[in-house]
Amino acid sequence: MAAVAEFISALVKATRVDSSYPQYRVRTTSLNSNKLLENYLNSYPLFGTKYLDYKDWVQILSIFKDTKLNHKLSIDKVKSIKSNMNDGRTVFV
Repeated sequence: MAAVAEFISALVKATRVDSSYPQYRVRTTSLNSNKLLENYLNSYPLFGTKYLDYKDWVQILSIFKDTKLNHKLSIDKVKSIKSNMNDGRTVFV
């Protein structure tokens, strides 16, 4: 995880280290880091529903890449996309 975090200019954060199965998180914090992560995941894709969540995330990223961002319309679209990710997913194709 440290190598991936370094590659995308991010940090590894411990989220649950006091359990028998410690958990860690890598979080991007800039558009440049998100673009690097997108390129990485295009080369080394995820599988299953994580891949579908990634494809939704790419849609959201494309909104932020757009220089003519309309915040009101964008927020509504992002909320709509995010509501169908992870546990909210009902489409699995």
